[in-house]
Amino acid sequence: MQKLRVVVASGDDALCARTSGLLKNRGHLVVKQCASAIETLEACFEETVDLAVVDEELPSISGTNIAEILRDLRYPVSTVVLMRGDGRSPEGEGHVLDPTREGFEAALLNFADSLAPRRNAG
Repeated sequence: MQKLRVVVASGDDALCARTSGLLKNRGHLVVKQCASAIETLEACFEETVDLAVVDEELPSISGTNIAEILRDLRYPVSTVVLMRGDGRSPEGEGHVLDPTREGFEAALLNFADSLAPRRNAG
């Protein structure tokens, strides 16, 4: 399997470490861990990034808004928004996972694995 270049963003250090560890253990390269929306966007603009995993609860700009920005780039970045709890889903396209639910780890890795062949074929 080809590895993806990933940015992980959350103000929750434990969630950031957990998510990064899962992806690293699967063989993907976590190029940056971010605690703010601006840092996340800068990392995605400065690096070649295949996947951004962003927390909905980032300060100043929500994970959903970051996903919209990254989707509209000339070379779009696939995004997973981490949204806890209430079952609501953001408007528009995108992949949303609840990190508090059972099966989060498997769902995240399955999504990343599904991107790897597409990213490396083009």
